[in-house]
Amino acid sequence: SLIGAAAGGGAFWLVLAGFKRARGIDGMGLGDVKLMALIGGLCGWQALPVVTLLAGLSALLAAAWFLRRREAGLSAREVAIPFGPFLSLGAMVYMLYGPALVRWWFGFVTGKPV
Repeated sequence: SLIGAAAGGGAFWLVLAGFKRARGIDGMGLGDVKLMALIGGLCGWQALPVVTLLAGLSALLAAAWFLRRREAGLSAREVAIPFGPFLSLGAMVYMLYGPALVRWWFGFVTGKPV
């Protein structure tokens, strides 16, 4: 659990610090770092790539839907979309279907049933 918490929180803190250094603005809040540390502690470090991928895909779908319906004149870079709910969704899907999802993915990629 400690390794998962450190890996989850540490990875997201590095992204937070790197984006701040590169762009000079905050790209995400410290709440996302804390939430990922919690998810890493609960699910283990092995779950972190799957949770992050699921969260990113669901956030991408929601952002596409939201940006199509945004107010006129508002730039896409000015719209703040919280990432925490998508991290929570990714963690919930992993907790419910994680092992089956990973087996399916490896079978899909390799072409061999696992």
